[in-house]
Amino acid sequence: SGTTACMPHTLQVYAARTLTDSSGPPLHADLPWTPVTLPDQWQHRWPTHDGAVWYRIDWQLDCIDPDTPIALALHSIVLAGEVYINQDLIWRDQHLQEPLSRSWNLPRYTLLPVSALHPGLNHIWVRVHGLAAQTPGMGRIRLGEPAVVHAWYEAQQWNLRTMVVVNLV
Repeated sequence: SGTTACMPHTLQVYAARTLTDSSGPPLHADLPWTPVTLPDQWQHRWPTHDGAVWYRIDWQLDCIDPDTPIALALHSIVLAGEVYINQDLIWRDQHLQEPLSRSWNLPRYTLLPVSALHPGLNHIWVRVHGLAAQTPGMGRIRLGEPAVVHAWYEAQQWNLRTMVVVNLV
């Protein structure tokens, strides 16, 4: 079907420390990229790094169908962060410096704007701001058909948010 043909295929995930607060995603050659697997906690690789780490998710899109939206869901960003699709900002925590937003247990879901996509290689960039002592990093992601991705997002919402409230009651 056309829907399956126009769905994304994740290729690789990378991480790189950054010492600057530049606006927008870096150029590929700007940082020493390390292949990672999500979920990722950067203190295993950089045990004393307080600050920011860029995560780059490379993915392939063979075609663009304006009638077939693509959804993105993120399990967690620890402690605060911002998310770009290619060069377009799609979401940012309110506080990226201390006091950090600390929205680590808040899954995110969004439809990707068709205007930001292009056939071939695309990137999701997530700049995570964290403190080494607080298990900084990034959780799993889902990219694809909105109904499937939203169902996964709702399961994460239940596990990370609703169950906490139920247990408190």
